[in-house]
This record gives sequence, structure tokens and C-alpha cells, in this order.
Amino acid sequence: MKQYCRYCANAVLIGTYEFYCEIKQKEYGESKGKHLNKCKAFEFNQVDLYSPGDTFREYKPRGEYKKHEKSDDLEQIEMKME
Repeated sequence: MKQYCRYCANAVLIGTYEFYCEIKQKEYGESKGKHLNKCKAFEFNQVDLYSPGDTFREYKPRGEYKKHEKSDDLEQIEMKME
């Protein structure tokens, strides 16, 4: 599972987008909360920290990336110049 501060139970919103980490006892900005991290104190909270007002956005992970398959029909075309 990918970790974001916005889905951590230790993060508390203190402004519009600033939050406070209770474990590290530091304040962080919006960019820190929306980027991947590898914090050892991460505790998953399904509710998004930045959800507006009374509406709660839940964590919805993306599906796996689908790789493009090569087809045998594609071959290099030779062009003849006259």
C-alpha cells in the first residue's frame, strides 16, 4: 500500500491545507501531505485529511497498471524512393 500523510491517523489538520504530525511534532504544508512517503509511524486512516467539511472522501486505490501488449501485426514498413 502506498503511504500519504493525508491518510495517516497521526496527522491533524490545523489550517486549510497545513497539518500537524503528532508523532514527529512538526507542522507540514500541503505538498508533504499529498506526496508518497515511507514514514515508519504511518497508521492508515481511510478518511482523507483534506476532505471538505462534513463530506468524507475515502481512500480508493487505483487499479494495477496495464501494460501494452505487442501485436504481431506491427512490422516496420519499407519505403522505396524513386
